Amino acid sequence: METLERAIEEKDHATIKEELIRVLKENPRDQGGEVTRALQDVDQSGIDVWEAHDGDDLDVNFGTDGFELLLRGLNRNFSRDRYSRAMEIGDLAFKDQEEFDANNTYVKEGTIRGTLQIVGFMIVLMLFYYFVLMKR
Repeated sequence: METLERAIEEKDHATIKEELIRVLKENPRDQGGEVTRALQDVDQSGIDVWEAHDGDDLDVNFGTDGFELLLRGLNRNFSRDRYSRAMEIGDLAFKDQEEFDANNTYVKEGTIRGTLQIVGFMIVLMLFYYFVLMKR
C-alpha cells in the first residue's frame, strides 16, 4: 500500500493502475478489505484513473482462468466495470480453491520429496531382484 500512497501523492496514473491490479491479484477475495481500501484511497484522492469500458464481454468463466483473463484485460482497458467484475470472479473462484486446500489432507509440504523417495526405493528394489534372478 505504500507504493499506492506514493503514486497517489505523485498523481502517477500508471503506477496507481499497476498497484490496484497487484492488490487484486494478490488478494482476489479481498480478505481484510485491502482491495476495498485501495479503491477508496484512489477515489478519495479525486484522481480519475478509470477508462470508459471498451465494450468487451465480461461474461467469463467463474474460475481462476476467467479471473486471470479479466486482470490481463485491465492492462488494455482499465475500466471500473472490468475491475468490479474481476473482484466478483476472484471472490468466487478463489473461495472454492481455499476450501479445497483446507480440506485436502493429501497436499502437504514435502509430498514431492516423499514421492521421490518411494519411487527411488522401488527402483532399487526392482534392480536388486533383477540381478538376483539373473544370476540364477
